[in-house]
Amino acid sequence: MFSAPQREPKIRGVHPSFPAFVRLAYVWLLVAALLGVVAALWDTSGGIWGASRHALTVGFISIMVLCVGQRVLPAFAGMRLLWSTRLMVAGLAFVSVGCTLRVSCEVLAYQGWANWAWSILPVSALLELTGLSAFALNIFGTFLFEPSHAQKEPLLVSLAPLAPGAHESCDGTSQREVRRVTAGTARSGF
Repeated sequence: MFSAPQREPKIRGVHPSFPAFVRLAYVWLLVAALLGVVAALWDTSGGIWGASRHALTVGFISIMVLCVGQRVLPAFAGMRLLWSTRLMVAGLAFVSVGCTLRVSCEVLAYQGWANWAWSILPVSALLELTGLSAFALNIFGTFLFEPSHAQKEPLLVSLAPLAPGAHESCDGTSQREVRRVTAGTARSGF
């Protein structure tokens, strides 16, 4: 997980920090597991359990969803490009900082070790909400403002099934009649 990759990551269309945030999500998974073990041994007020759950749900799951979602959702929606890579990294940074504050201050506040930590918990919630809102805005901006590249590409439609005596060639093409149709006429049913 932390070794150098064998191939370059596929970051076309997303912010170059994408691989770092994916790895950060896995770090949060490890933190959640360690906090779970510590909570089973020493938690007296639920703070460590809460921090463990938050590290798992927001740290691991949410950051992974924000990373992978902004990478694949535009592709699933007609091969669009992400609307804003800056908004992507800003959203991920807000969620990461918010989660760091929440997990660390939740342990301190609930265990009664630092009363000042209670004032940080609402700030962490607002940071996480800002990050999730940036993700939603970026996805909506992608769907609304970025053109679909699939509309410009021709679509291949088969007119006749493969004949009984026909076979596929070495390159995977078959001996059947194929016609080019634009994506616009394919959607209209012709």
